[in-house]
Amino acid sequence: MSGGLPWAKIATDLTSDPKVQRLARKYPEGEYLEALGAWLLVVLESWRTGTREVDDQDLPPGPLGRLQAVRLLDADGRIPADSWEKWGARAIREVQDREDQHREISRLGGRARASQAVRDERGRVQPGSSGRQADVQPTAGSSPAAIQPDPAKIENQRERENKSPGESPRRTSPAREVTLTKAQLDAWRTFPGPLWATVREAWLAKGLRTPPPGPSPENAPDDPDKDTSPRGRLWRIMDKDPGMAAMVARWIHEAPTTKAGDVLQYVFVQAEARRSSLLQEAARAESVRRPGRDPGPEALGAILGRIQR
Repeated sequence: MSGGLPWAKIATDLTSDPKVQRLARKYPEGEYLEALGAWLLVVLESWRTGTREVDDQDLPPGPLGRLQAVRLLDADGRIPADSWEKWGARAIREVQDREDQHREISRLGGRARASQAVRDERGRVQPGSSGRQADVQPTAGSSPAAIQPDPAKIENQRERENKSPGESPRRTSPAREVTLTKAQLDAWRTFPGPLWATVREAWLAKGLRTPPPGPSPENAPDDPDKDTSPRGRLWRIMDKDPGMAAMVARWIHEAPTTKAGDVLQYVFVQAEARRSSLLQEAARAESVRRPGRDPGPEALGAILGRIQR
């Protein structure tokens, strides 16, 4: 990646991240804050340079060791490769692609305005004429219907005009109709962040109210892999790839039942099927890359490890 950005994208609920929670539980407040500050310096430098290959020599050994102990930094003192790709590199690429697109649109727009401008006998653009729109005329072979206003837009405009002044807008989102008890609201507050928000919306739309069972971040095991609760299993699915939150939401919608336990089981079955499919695809790619070699259990295990990282 060439270059970084003058700013970094950091979630406002950073302290709810399981790794940060483990850091807070594992060390006294002063050591926790010192390590968190050191981690932010590494993150900011990575966003500034556009790479996780930053120099960690300025980090004191104390904070560095704490960050490595909870896996916020890897053994080389850098942001773990999978985390950087999900939250840093991908976002930087998207921003840079949008900026390139905006520059191209501006360039093409300038050409279009220049081509429509009124010029004098010496070819100079006359002031105030570059933004003039050409009269729309049907071209040869075009259908008159193609330049007619959109009937749907006309109908929507009529509905707005005929609506009574005090009439409330029609509700279209099923999530707005949900009524939760105080206990249910308190339970959902322990599911922070955009990934859980995606799941929560699908869960409520399914008619379910109480969130998936499992310990909250502050009560969860230090090792996420040891949390075998439905909540812990869902988090592991989404934590490996943020895009999986949308997949989990889709599976919740698709589940042919409205019982919470059966919905969760359907999601876990779908996730396992997807993981197996990716493993098979990786095995085929490995066999193509190394002709004549039959990927055995050890090779498949290595491939699975790469997929899960």
